[in-house]
Order: sequence, then structure tokens, then C-alpha cells
Amino acid sequence: MYTATVYVNTAPHSFDGYQHHHTLAEVTRCDGSPLRLVFHAGERIRSHEDAADAAFIVGNRQGSDDHGQEWPSTVRSVSVGDVIKVTGPDHWIIHLSVDPAGFSAVPEPTRLEDEMANRPDAFTDEDEAAVESLKRLAQDLPCAECSHPGHAHRDGEDPVTPGVCLQCEADDPDNAYHDYSRS
Repeated sequence: MYTATVYVNTAPHSFDGYQHHHTLAEVTRCDGSPLRLVFHAGERIRSHEDAADAAFIVGNRQGSDDHGQEWPSTVRSVSVGDVIKVTGPDHWIIHLSVDPAGFSAVPEPTRLEDEMANRPDAFTDEDEAAVESLKRLAQDLPCAECSHPGHAHRDGEDPVTPGVCLQCEADDPDNAYHDYSRS
């Protein structure tokens, strides 16, 4: 049997990957007790990395562990920069950081928050969806210069070159080059 404990990275810019100085918070159940995901050794789970991959899947709300435990609704999904502690059938423990493609072994984290990861101010998938919705709304706001929506504008090739408004370009190409700005 393998057990997996997930630690979410609470450091700013944590989605760039785990660094040893980052602070982590252990994921807990909604009642505050530690969440220990359990996976039985067998055809599907043959190594610590397989167990970490299974924990990653559960942590992204794509199923449950072998005891039917699902990811807490109050905790954001597992992402790059988080750390998964896996204890194997031989009681050997390995800590694996979640990387853009797979996992990397890391030393045991030393900076753990006392607070549990499912605290009321934890950033959840619903919060992420709200942020994306706000970004889409912001792109629909009219430009202060031409009144066309933000999504009609493209950035310039570099920070100095003005961008182009595609709707202005269709109407009057000479006045199409300006950066999108909100009033």
C-alpha cells in the first residue's frame, strides 16, 4: 500500500515550480483532519511515482483513491509547485515536486504552515473560474481611444511599438495603430 500526502505551495509565484524556501500547507479534509490518499500496490500502482501520479489525478478532481476519498471541495487543485509525500509498502518515504511534466525528487520540506490548506481564504477552482470570467469581461470593455472592445486589439511586436485595433484597421487603416486603453 502507498499513502500520499499533498502539500500545496503557498509561496508567491509558486506555479513556477517548487523551491526549497517555499512555504507549503498540508491538505486536509473538510473537517480539518489530515488527508492521506491510499493506493494499493498492484498493476496500476508499482512505484512511488505511480502513487504520486494517482494522487495528482485525485487532486485534480478526476476520481478518488482506493478507499473512495475524493479531493476536498475547499482546496484548490494540485498544480505545478506543489509537493507530494509518498510512503511506500516498505515504509520508504519520498517527496516529489509536481513539475510541468512529471515529478522531481526533493528533500523533505522544512517550511510548513501551521494553518491547514483548506482555510476559508484558500484559493479554489471556483475562484480561478471567477478570475477568468473577470478577465473576459475586461476584454469586452471599450477602448478609450476608439470605443472598440478590448478583444479587437492586438499588442505591438515590442513594448515600444503600438498595437493594432482590428476593427479600426477594417474601417480606417491609417488610424488603426494604437494600444488598447480603458478609460
